[in-house]
Amino acid sequence: MREIELTGDEKYVALSGLAREIAHDLNNALMVISGNIALAKTLVTDEGAHVVLDEAVKACKKARETTGRLGTCAAGSVRQERDCASESPASTVWPRCCDPA
Repeated sequence: MREIELTGDEKYVALSGLAREIAHDLNNALMVISGNIALAKTLVTDEGAHVVLDEAVKACKKARETTGRLGTCAAGSVRQERDCASESPASTVWPRCCDPA
């Protein structure tokens, strides 16, 4: 197999495409999990179980927000203007819009 050398922009395009695919797959899984939690809430009468299921719903919503940021970051990472000369090597691979702060 032949090794291919990618430019910086080509690497960002490849990484952002991968990030979008991962975010999409995670969102699909979260939709199934959320649906099953909603179904479980209709079948369970125990109040303690409802509290636990409500916490699971909150966790799913937070995870969906995270995958949304990942997808948004992936979509904007190639178009970002940045001065890589003054940044650390890690920040040139992980665009500023993706910083957890």
